[in-house]
Amino acid sequence: MTCRQWALGGALAALGATAWWYWQALPPPAPVATAERQPDYVADDLQAVTMDAAGRPVRQLRAVRLRHYPDDGSSELDEPVLWLHEAEQPAWRIRADRGWIARAGDEARLSGAVRAERAASATARALRFETSALRLWPETRQAETDRPVMLDFYADWCVPCKELDAITFVDPAVVAESRRFRTLKVDLTVTDSEETRFAMKNFGIVGVPTLIFYDSEGNEIRRINSFVNAKELLEILKGIY
Repeated sequence: MTCRQWALGGALAALGATAWWYWQALPPPAPVATAERQPDYVADDLQAVTMDAAGRPVRQLRAVRLRHYPDDGSSELDEPVLWLHEAEQPAWRIRADRGWIARAGDEARLSGAVRAERAASATARALRFETSALRLWPETRQAETDRPVMLDFYADWCVPCKELDAITFVDPAVVAESRRFRTLKVDLTVTDSEETRFAMKNFGIVGVPTLIFYDSEGNEIRRINSFVNAKELLEILKGIY
């Protein structure tokens, strides 16, 4: 599995499916004047909900503004927020500064501060991840990022994980170099949770901490299973593009 195909706890797969739903669920827009590369309609304060057969919400979308472009059929979203409901689990909430949806809904892009979170439940720990850009393909359930990627698998009870956070990751040189990367922390504290089992199976995790580094082409370059100091991590980061 490469970073072009990774997903966490089904979140990215669900997010990809939402792009298709979003296109189908849009309300009829009010037309506006058209011009070259100008939207043919704009919808403010967009809200849409899709229900299942029992009348329960499955997906929800809210955006400050939607702009639809007639030349390629794509749409742009300002400040989109997506809610993805799961059976017997709290909903995922995904926020971004900007969104883009292809004509057929088969490709979606989120950019700016992309944040996804799910509250804790009786059987699963709260989950949260952040990135600056995601490109999604609903039909193939894939997501892509255009930068190198660092995945940090950790647990609250892991002493070396806490040392990485307190010593290595806060080093000014590491902070500066890591800005080239899409970074994602994956919480494996609850060892018997669905999310932990998913991560361990799909990423081959045998323990924490585990740091996995991918280049911008999606190739796994390096894997670390122990504490590293700032000098060692900086050397690794500088060698990945």
